This record gives sequence, C-alpha cells and structure tokens, in this order.
Amino acid sequence: MGITGPNGTFLAPSVVDDPATLEFVRQDLASVALRVELKEGETTLDVGNVVLQPGLRLWGRVTDVDGDPIPEAEVVLEDRIKTATHARHRGQVVHSDRNGEFIADGLPAEVDVEVEIRAAGYVPARAQISLAGDEERTFVLRPASRLLGRILDSQEEPLEGAQITLRSSRSEGLPSYSLNLRSDADGRFVAEDMPPGTAKLGVWAPGFAWHDESVVTEGADVELDVHLVAEAAVIGRLTDDAGKGIKGAVVRVLGEKTRPGLGDTADAAGSFYLFGLRPGPLELEVSSTNIRRRFKTLVTPGEQHLEIRLGETERLSLEGRALLGRDPLAGIVVRLIETVNGKPRDCVTDLDGIFHFEDLAPTDYVFSFPGERGLVPSAESSLINLSGSVAGWILEAQRPCSLRGRVVGLTPRELDEIVVHMASPSASKSATVDHVGIFSASGLLPGSWTLKADAVERPRTATSNVLCEGHGEALTTILDFDLVPDVNGEAPR
Repeated sequence: MGITGPNGTFLAPSVVDDPATLEFVRQDLASVALRVELKEGETTLDVGNVVLQPGLRLWGRVTDVDGDPIPEAEVVLEDRIKTATHARHRGQVVHSDRNGEFIADGLPAEVDVEVEIRAAGYVPARAQISLAGDEERTFVLRPASRLLGRILDSQEEPLEGAQITLRSSRSEGLPSYSLNLRSDADGRFVAEDMPPGTAKLGVWAPGFAWHDESVVTEGADVELDVHLVAEAAVIGRLTDDAGKGIKGAVVRVLGEKTRPGLGDTADAAGSFYLFGLRPGPLELEVSSTNIRRRFKTLVTPGEQHLEIRLGETERLSLEGRALLGRDPLAGIVVRLIETVNGKPRDCVTDLDGIFHFEDLAPTDYVFSFPGERGLVPSAESSLINLSGSVAGWILEAQRPCSLRGRVVGLTPRELDEIVVHMASPSASKSATVDHVGIFSASGLLPGSWTLKADAVERPRTATSNVLCEGHGEALTTILDFDLVPDVNGEAPR
C-alpha cells in the first residue's frame, strides 16, 4: 500500500506476487486496477501515467411508505472491482439528512454497486445498480416488526434456554429474515427488525416436542405465547424377515410438524432412538440397501418401543393396543377394514388390550369396534397406511356423543326447508328440523363441530361452533337467524 506524493507520483517498494495487480483509489474518483508483470531480470517497472476519472454520483432520498423523509438512514454502497486475478470490494457509507436526502460520490461506471439502506425501526432495503451516469434514486423503507414471545410448558411455567428459530423468504423486494436465539430465565425472547409478511417459527427445548407455527407481522409489535408439550420418544429396532437386526438403515421422521433433520441410523443390532417427537400420528421413512419404505404409527408422551420388520416380502403385520383413555380395552373386537376392497378382518384384544393382525397387504386400512359398547375410534388413530409391519399402534377409543339444538328467527314455513349441516375435521352429517326448529344428531365423534343452516328465501346463513362431548338432551346450540345480517348488509327482519 502506498500514497501518492504532491505531484501524483508513487513508488511501490515491493511486489510480492508476479504478476500483481495495482489498485489506485480515491474516494471521489473512480478507481483503476492495473495488472503488472516484471520481465526476467527486471527489478523495477515504470507503469507510466495512471489517470483516475471523476467518479459518478448517486443521490436521492430515503422515505417511509407514506413518503415522509427518514433522517439518519445509513446508505451502504459496495462496488465490485473485478480484475484478472481477483475481485476487490470497496465500500462507503453515507447518511441521509433531516430531509432524508443523501449523496454518494466517486462511484465507478458500469460496475455493479450493491446498496443497502438501514434505519432504526425499519426493514433494511437492498438494491443492485449499475451506473452509466449520475443517477437519482428514492429508497422506500417499510416499518419493521418485533415479535415478543414467551415459551411456557403445559402448566404455564416459563422455559429457560428453549431454542428458537425464525425464518422468512425474500419476497416483494423485502430481504429474507433468519434468526436463532434462546429464551431467558422468564421464558421470554424478542425478535427485532422483522419484515412484514409471514415467518416460520420453530421452538424446541429438552424434554419437549418440537413446535412450529406461522407468524404474521405487519409493521407492529406481535405478542405470542408458545406452549410446549411433553415429548414422545421411540426406542426402535429394524429387523429382517428372520428377526435379525438391520445395521446402518437410516430412519427419518417425515412431516412439517417435526424438528428439521430429525432421524437416526440403526446400530449393529438394528436399534435406533428418536426423541423430541410431537405426540400423535408419526410417519417414518426407513431406507437401507435397495429398500425404502414408509411407516405410520401413533406415539404418546414418554418412551415407547417400536419394532419395524424391513423384510423383502410383502407379508405385513400390525400390532397395537386399544385404549379408552388410559384404560386397556380387554376382550373387545377390533375390526380392520381394507379400504381398497372393503375386506374386514377381526381380532379380539387380550387382557392388556393388545391386538395383532398378520399377512396384511401394503395399503390403507380403517379401524372400527363392531357393536362394542357404542365405542368409536378417534379420528387420529382410525386410519393407518400400512407400507411395512408396524408394532405399537395406539387405537384410541371414544364414546360417541349427541347434539341437540334449535333454529330460531324463522317462520314455520321457512323451517320446513331448513337442513342443518354439521362438519368436523374428519366427518360430516346433516339433520332436518321439526316444526318448532328442533334438530338432533347422534353417533358423532367427540370434538369440535361447525353447524351451518341456510335460509332459502333469505340470503342469510347461520353458523355456530360447538364442542360435542356427551349424550345430554339439553339444547346445546342455537342457530339464530335474527342475529345474522343478509348479504346486502341489511338488518334482519
């Protein structure tokens, strides 16, 4: 490195590389890169006159989305000076004044210049420009958001040290966003300068299941409580048709609701271990030499054992346990129905509620309890996709519930044309009303149901969300058309 004298002369006393690149830089002038090479026997080289041309000017304003100036915004400019041997990055930083205006001089012509504009409380903006002459630009910054969160367990106790990730992709001229942090002693965390839009939040803490959700930010503070549930863990073993452990098979957890990269490799005995699982349905992909299969099972909080037979044949088995709450269902009939042809298979559970099916084809199956004390399988455990032998399936039984309600706000003639439609995440049903608007339905799966009724002669729809959890004959819900404006916004009659 050297500095020119008063008359512009310079001397570079040593050149380590041969050939080498000399760069001549002054802040207000366009830089010049010169490649030099000493011939054999030469110790000095006169490069002659090096002319630095006046650089170009970029000026403009930094404003918010309403066009108001943003003072003290930081405008960072970095140009890439490419030579035959390398690329040098030269940067400068200028700031906007109280009117949001800025000036940057000495920029090179027809060279990519990366510009980043930053200001407190705003999302950074980035642009890449190539100047052919002096140019004026206006940069608009959008307000940033903060995510103020708390990580809690199921008892509302704060969790310290939880791992938190936030990710969003670049979109609509906004930068991507990526942040890793941990919760403090009070379970709290703060994510600053988030761009507006949707970000993916992931949270994990030792002993708890992975949690993820989408967070929408629109330039304001967002407060969020995240409740973690106790993890499920699987102590598993992969075997062949002879029951011998399969070494080196890779077990990978599938699904968007799992911790990224969650999986394990089977050891010499075919054993593997998975933790941090969300209780509920679990899908695994197992791959070994020339074999790749998927398996579905159901996991509950705590550790459970799972054996998967990864044989070459298509003779599959399914073993599971039927429970009502935490109590085993002993001596009841479990029916397994093949969805492709409707073929049923029955098995009677033992004293521990265990059932076992053999020689199954790889396809979808549905469970039922034929005529057993009015029980129905839960929606989460009633369907299984069998692509390999499965052990440890939990078949959750529930007692069906009933709903009884009334439609009000309509004339008797209008009631003759009313049908109440009921829908849950896994089922649907319809019911008619009598002359006073009473309707009822039984044999419903416990859980949340949405009820909807359309009035034919009035452009209105009445809806209600109810929780079905018993057999009571009381009016559990009322669909009131007197509370529903019509599609034109007019008040109800």
